[in-house]
Amino acid sequence: VLDLDNTLWGGVIGDDGVEGIELGDGADGEAFKAFQAYAKNLSKKGILLAVCSKNESDTAKIPFQNHPDMQISLDDIACFRANWTNKAANLKDIAESLNIRADALVFVDDNPVERDLVRKLMPDVWVPELPEDPAHYISAVDNGRFFETTHFSHEDADRARLYRENSKRQEHKDSFGDIDTYLASLDMTAQVDGIEGIPFKRSVQLINKSNQFNLTGARISEAEASLRISDAHSIERTFRLKDKFGDNGLICVVLGKKEDDTLHIDTWVMSCRVLERGMELFVMKEMTQTALEMGCSNVSGIYKDSGRNGLVAGLYQRLGFEKKSENGTESIWVSQAKPDDFNSKIAEVK
Repeated sequence: VLDLDNTLWGGVIGDDGVEGIELGDGADGEAFKAFQAYAKNLSKKGILLAVCSKNESDTAKIPFQNHPDMQISLDDIACFRANWTNKAANLKDIAESLNIRADALVFVDDNPVERDLVRKLMPDVWVPELPEDPAHYISAVDNGRFFETTHFSHEDADRARLYRENSKRQEHKDSFGDIDTYLASLDMTAQVDGIEGIPFKRSVQLINKSNQFNLTGARISEAEASLRISDAHSIERTFRLKDKFGDNGLICVVLGKKEDDTLHIDTWVMSCRVLERGMELFVMKEMTQTALEMGCSNVSGIYKDSGRNGLVAGLYQRLGFEKKSENGTESIWVSQAKPDDFNSKIAEVK
C-alpha cells in the first residue's frame, strides 16, 4: 500500500503540479523512478498494489495519467484511496474492499507521523521504516522480506486485474436493490476439472494460501497432492468461474476420498474473491453427483476451527448437512448424495 507525495515521486502534486514533482530527472528523481519500477516488478509477481494518500483523488491521479516517467499505471492499482480520511481508516477500508486481512498489508509512507499512527491503530499492518533518502527506499522495503514466495503462477501475475474486476463487480452490485437480481445479471459460468496438468501447482498454492474459506485449515505439499492423484479412492476437483466482467481463474479446490459408502470431503478451499456468489452450491452439486458416480450414497465433510476460518463454520449446516459428531473444535457433517436438491437453489443465482 503506497503513499504518493514524497514516496512515489518527490514533492506534493497538489502544490507543485505534474511539471514540478521530482521523477526521472536528477538523483532523487531517478531514485523515485527506480522505486516505482521495483513496485511494478512486485505487481508482475502477483503482489497487489494499492494507493493510500492524503490528496484530492483527481489530483492524485494526474501523474499516473500525464507524467512520462511514471512506471506504475492506474491499471496496476487494485485499490486507489486518495482523500482526507486518516490513513489507518483508509487501510482498513482497503483491506475490506480487497477482502484480505490487515496482516496482508505492507504500508509504505515517507512520513514518520503517518507510519506511527498506523502502527498504533492498525498493529497487524506491516510498516517498514523508510529512510529520508529515496535512494534507499527499495532496500528498506526489500529487507523486510514481505513478498517472498516459493511458487509463481500465471494467475499470480494476473492478480491485479482480478481484483480490479472485482471492484467493478462491487460497483455493479451497489447499483442493484437485491442480491438475487445482481447475481443473475453476472451471467456466471463455472468449469470443473481435476488437478492434473496445468491446474496442479495453482491448486496446491490455493490450498496453502487459503485461510478464511478453508474448512479444515488444510495444507498440502506437491508430493502429497501427487499421491492423492494416484489413489484410486481419491477424488480431486478444481473449479473456475467466469462472468460478464472477466475470468476469475481457478477459485476452488476440493479433495475427497471414498470410505465405504461415503465420499468424505477432507479439503475444501475457495478464493474470497467469489464469496456470496452461490459457488458453494455448484461445488456441492458436483461433489454429490461425483459421490453417486463412485457408488456412494452419502457425502460427509469435516470442519476444523483453525482460528481463521470462522467464515465457514456453519457452511455444511447451510447446505443441508446434519452434524454427525463433534469433538472440541472439530465437527463432522453428513448428507445423502442428492445433486438434484441443489438445482433449484443454483437456478436462483443464474
